[in-house]
Amino acid sequence: MIMKISYYSPEGHYFHVPDHCAERIEEWRIEFSDFLQTLEYKHPFTQYMESINYDGELEYGHFVRCY
Repeated sequence: MIMKISYYSPEGHYFHVPDHCAERIEEWRIEFSDFLQTLEYKHPFTQYMESINYDGELEYGHFVRCY
């Protein structure tokens, strides 16, 4: 199996995934998603984001998942 991984752009990196691993990709994707949901605040997979409106006031600020 050839897998393409893209990070914030249409370009990506292509990886050869052996068949014995390809069979478990969906299981690992779910496991990784569950792991991301357990993260709180400062972590390498989180980033604090703010939205400032046209008046210079903070509309919202919260942590988002970045991976």
